[in-house]
Amino acid sequence: MAEAKIERIPLTGEASLGKVAIAGSLWTILGYGGQQVLRMGTQVIIVNQLMPEAVGLFVLVSVWVQGIQLFTDMGIGANIIQHKRGNETTFLRTAWTFQILRGFVIFALVAAAAYPLSQHYDQPLLFWLLPIAATEALCNGFATTSIFLANRRLQMRWVTMLDLGANFAGAAVAITWVLIQPTVWAYLALPVTRAVVRLTASHLIFSEPHMGFQFDWEVVRSLFTFGKWIFVSSILGFLSGSLDRLVLPDLLDDLAAFGVYGVAVLWARGVVNALHAIAHKVLLPLYAHMADENRGDFAERILRVRGSLLLCTLPIVYFFVLFGEEFVGLVHDDRYAAAGWILQVLASGAAISAIIATAGAVLLAVGDSFRFMLMLFGGMVAISLAMFVGYAINGTTGVIIGIACAELLNYPVVALLTHRYGVWLPKLDLPLFALTGLVVWIAFWVM
Repeated sequence: MAEAKIERIPLTGEASLGKVAIAGSLWTILGYGGQQVLRMGTQVIIVNQLMPEAVGLFVLVSVWVQGIQLFTDMGIGANIIQHKRGNETTFLRTAWTFQILRGFVIFALVAAAAYPLSQHYDQPLLFWLLPIAATEALCNGFATTSIFLANRRLQMRWVTMLDLGANFAGAAVAITWVLIQPTVWAYLALPVTRAVVRLTASHLIFSEPHMGFQFDWEVVRSLFTFGKWIFVSSILGFLSGSLDRLVLPDLLDDLAAFGVYGVAVLWARGVVNALHAIAHKVLLPLYAHMADENRGDFAERILRVRGSLLLCTLPIVYFFVLFGEEFVGLVHDDRYAAAGWILQVLASGAAISAIIATAGAVLLAVGDSFRFMLMLFGGMVAISLAMFVGYAINGTTGVIIGIACAELLNYPVVALLTHRYGVWLPKLDLPLFALTGLVVWIAFWVM
């Protein structure tokens, strides 16, 4: 019997920027739309099979593993996308070598933190859950950096199919597990399975170039020069985006209540997380190409791109603002009823975050990782201040409201930083802020 051949996808060929950008955007939106549908369906099945305490435990694992990953982030993918040498084999292989080293560092740090965190939260199971969860980082380290090369060229078809297929495999394993044995381990099976499938498939799909260990001093200097501010930015981004999940477990002192909050967060931030991913996979390379062309209509082109993207995504967030309680009551049982009003509040802030998310990618596209770091620093200060004031006024409820208000406090910083490149777009942002305010007013004072 003849051996079956696997079709490998060569990363060659050029097309007009407009056609490539449109195709890349459509594939990315299609992929993330499919992933969000898959994520929502998987989330409903798993959450309804588990007790809130188990959900809270998984949220704790996720936030700490994600945090340690971001504390070691060098922006390797973003560097490949924006650097003039990002399509060279030497650059890609050196980046792959450092990506693997980073995976091992993440695993070692998570394993070292497992015992003290299990003692702090009085949850012995964390000692085992955290290292197993960190194997996702090990697998991602070995995935080919040719994924970022395809991303750089806006060849998003196979990137999207890879991510969608890996997520589908993870969801299938997790759902099967939770139906047979409803424990927190079922939740953990999703990211681990996804990473294993993504690692394997990435080397089968993307053939150019073949990966191998390499060390080039010029590339290393480039990685660290660009990555030093990305490193700081990642820490600040983690703190601004996850400070609530670091603080609330101690404030609530109830893992079940934290699990209910975690369910609301998963729904409220799903669209925003997808927007951040689209900003990285499509907007970053698209903006980089636009900047390289050095045309006078840079701001107008960004206005059209951002406007179209927000037109597709903000209605979903507004739905959660208006009908969050009804939605939670429909898809979850009574154990999670309290997540309804939390979802409405967090979705209000998510609408502002969605507007800002499409603007920040400009700074990375022009290689200004320093100002991108300043933007995230503003976000960290804003959420810290908002949570502190909220807690002083109304306890944990005030903290949740403060979280929703934080992004609005950070907007002046974003406006100032993007204005330098002529891409602050008040004629888009301010009407959308006003519309968001109207939706919030209707949700909480009219309905």
